[in-house]
Amino acid sequence: MRAINIKKFHRLICYHVYLGLLLQLMSPKVIGEELNSGASLPQQAQQQVQQLINEHGELSASGWHRRCQSWITKLALTRFQRCVIIDAPFANAYASAAGDLVLTRGLLEHIRNDDQLAHVLAHEHAHLLLDHHQQTQAMLADPPVFFTKTKIKKFYRKLEQQADDAAHDTLVENQLDPSQVNHLWQRLAQTTSEHSHTHTRLIQRQQSGELHPEMIDPWWQQPQGQPASKPAEKQLKQHN
Repeated sequence: MRAINIKKFHRLICYHVYLGLLLQLMSPKVIGEELNSGASLPQQAQQQVQQLINEHGELSASGWHRRCQSWITKLALTRFQRCVIIDAPFANAYASAAGDLVLTRGLLEHIRNDDQLAHVLAHEHAHLLLDHHQQTQAMLADPPVFFTKTKIKKFYRKLEQQADDAAHDTLVENQLDPSQVNHLWQRLAQTTSEHSHTHTRLIQRQQSGELHPEMIDPWWQQPQGQPASKPAEKQLKQHN
């Protein structure tokens, strides 16, 4: 494969490894400007999260937000400072260098049980525990002279595999089913290629019988994107 100078893929790496966001979230120009600014890594991360909130809105009072915060506590994911639910239609999740867990409405609408949510949270938390942001920043600060596209993908997949393995261990330790998340990836694969690198493993798990039937939790089939209605809140106060 033709060797490509890493500078030409600077923004691609920032998206895939450093940010983990879909390209639709912000323009390459904005990403480049923030990365080239004098702000620290956490400061850049805070700016980017706030920009997402400004652009798409935040579902801070939703059932999803309460569920997310609850599972952060249950799984002892102590590196997370807060859970941020972005009201965006595309499916994605990432952990910012500032400790924010960012989930999109588009992702949460595809989840069917708590085991799937727990895996997503544990996976993103692992990126913080394993210092993946710092590793990527160090690589960008002193990159090889030439870095092929294949090597970029290999670097990205290495970090993702490490996070997957850590998430698997976390779910097993908490007596949850780590295979449930594969049903989520399978659904997302029908609308996005974001998790295309997991497709081979998914097929292998299906063939080996490691993939258990999907558990459907009625809670996850209810609309959770909006806070409780005013009549319901009023009835609760009257009951108390």
